[in-house]
Amino acid sequence: MTKSFRLFSFFDESKLVILLYAFQKKTKKTPRREIEQAKNLRRDYYAEKESKDRK
Repeated sequence: MTKSFRLFSFFDESKLVILLYAFQKKTKKTPRREIEQAKNLRRDYYAEKESKDRK
């Protein structure tokens, strides 16, 4: 059996691909908690980036 993985990523200013994380896919539907985790990681990424830009 082939193992499938789901990747969460996004583009930062259309230049840089940010890979948040991946998990093994067990169903067709992405669990809500995984989506929320990706949203939180993306929010944290931009908060940290903004904090560094202010320095």
